[in-house]
Amino acid sequence: YYNYYYGATLQTNPTVDSEAVSISYTRDSQAPTTSLTAPLDGNHYTGLAAITGNSSDGVGYNVSAVKKVQVLIKDLVWSSTYYQMGTGWVQSGSDIWNDATGIDPWTLDNPDNIWTTNQRYRVQVRAADNAKNTQSPITQAEFVYDTSFSSGAVLYPKDISRVSNESYVKIDYSQ
Repeated sequence: YYNYYYGATLQTNPTVDSEAVSISYTRDSQAPTTSLTAPLDGNHYTGLAAITGNSSDGVGYNVSAVKKVQVLIKDLVWSSTYYQMGTGWVQSGSDIWNDATGIDPWTLDNPDNIWTTNQRYRVQVRAADNAKNTQSPITQAEFVYDTSFSSGAVLYPKDISRVSNESYVKIDYSQ
């Protein structure tokens, strides 16, 4: 099964009374790919102004070029909750894909500061090319948005490598 991308050009030959037609096509059987530059899988974020990445439909003669990139944002705490640009968080039984701006690089801005602290999210990205091939498998990352990171430090002893099972350790911890 192949998808074809066709383009036709009508050319007029001034020396002949009839019109000459030339048709060209690109046989594109390869789906495009995407990558995420933000967010990265497994990371914690205290701020995320945009979801960003790159896309490609490969190189060579048999590519039709990436037509669009789409991003899905899913709340992992509320399993059937997706973000829909222009509407906000919605409950849905099916995936909600948002069109990104640009192709390579591409971006999906965070216009409403949609993230909630101490919440887990999954971002999925897919691209489609001009031959209507859609990326499979999709690119994804799961991350935690957390503006209340805890921090701590060992105050005593200064050289932690000298601590034994019977040593006294003093830790300063804040949240």
